[in-house]
Amino acid sequence: MLDSAVMVEDHVPLPVEEMLPGLFRIEVPLPQSPLRSINSYVIPEGDGGLVIDTGMQRPECEEVLRAGLAALGVDPARARYFITHIHADHSGLVTALAGTETEVLMGRVEIALLEHFASRERFLSMLAERGRMFGLEGEEVEAAAARHPGLRYSPTSYP
Repeated sequence: MLDSAVMVEDHVPLPVEEMLPGLFRIEVPLPQSPLRSINSYVIPEGDGGLVIDTGMQRPECEEVLRAGLAALGVDPARARYFITHIHADHSGLVTALAGTETEVLMGRVEIALLEHFASRERFLSMLAERGRMFGLEGEEVEAAAARHPGLRYSPTSYP
């Protein structure tokens, strides 16, 4: 069972909860997002285990997830990761946490989307096309793309 007294650096209680025996939920904050947080699920096994979803590639998210994994005795570099889908709030931290030999799992559809949009230019082109559909033009499209969380908080590559 998890020690409920585990704290993060600023002395806020760590948002880790045992959902079922051996299955833990780490509530990862999503700063400046209307979603507020994401649930990362962890099944510890030895010093590794399985981590399901990671949160955005932001220092605040990484601090909480690393603290939660440490509280569970999980070394992020030795864990396996299952990414439910490639949105930044689910996949953003995987490259920051994963080791060189880490297994990252995704469904076939997500792998196909990831391969299709692996090129930043292709993703920006798709955003520009969608922006024009909604009346944005030129610099407005570029400015909107620069603010898009899918670009700002996603990994730049996957292991």
